[in-house]
Amino acid sequence: MCRGTLTPCQNAGSPYMDPQMESSIQKARFWSSPVAVGLYGLAAGCLFTGAFFWTPQTRAADAAAWASAIATSVAVIVALYVSKRQIDVAKDAAQSERTTALELQQAAQSDLVNAHRRRAMRLAHAFSRELVLARRDLMVFLVNIRPPVMANPSRFMLEVFFSEKPLPDLALIARFADQLDGFEDEHAFAILTLLAGWQSFNRWPGMNAEAFISLEEERRWKMADNRSEAGHEILLALGRVVNLLAPYYENHASMLGFVMEEVPDELAQYFPKAR
Repeated sequence: MCRGTLTPCQNAGSPYMDPQMESSIQKARFWSSPVAVGLYGLAAGCLFTGAFFWTPQTRAADAAAWASAIATSVAVIVALYVSKRQIDVAKDAAQSERTTALELQQAAQSDLVNAHRRRAMRLAHAFSRELVLARRDLMVFLVNIRPPVMANPSRFMLEVFFSEKPLPDLALIARFADQLDGFEDEHAFAILTLLAGWQSFNRWPGMNAEAFISLEEERRWKMADNRSEAGHEILLALGRVVNLLAPYYENHASMLGFVMEEVPDELAQYFPKAR
């Protein structure tokens, strides 16, 4: 019984529903569903087609035309279905190929990045060794061309000061200057800037020894001071680059630390900041 009434509850989900009424509701739901509507249409089409073709007034030509039209329609529907299936298969295949190609490209890119990093690690260690050796050579050269020395230079000091290339080239860095892909941009810039500065400094000063001797002592002092100052800037830049390169290789299993050597005492007195 429904609450507040004396009649049985007619709710579809109630246990008091009449079985006959429940059966009628289920039949109504079925015959109003899309499946039932499709069955209606199919039955109506069959009845109409049968009545039309079996009517005595129907001509054979019309019957053939209708049969041909129906066959054509069926063929078109089948062709459209098959075509759609083929398109779907082609889309799936293309998407699979794109996914595979992208995965291969990403894997190749990752391998390339790792290869560049490994090469940068090896080059950083080699560059550091070359720069440490060049550092000592530069210190010796700067001590020999100090302004007090060049104010009244010996023949040996003149030969050193005016040699076409007083210092060794940074041959290793110059050789791999175009293969710095594994380095950070700022570190690659620092390496190349140091290389350019070293090459500019390590060349003939543009005057021969006789012309230098003929200058007044004050001008000789000034010329030596300018070159010495440029050399000290190169020395500081060299130390900075060595420090930048250290993290690339110092954690490698075969490394005990970054490449740096103590400045000998006879040089350290002229370069207090180089310790």
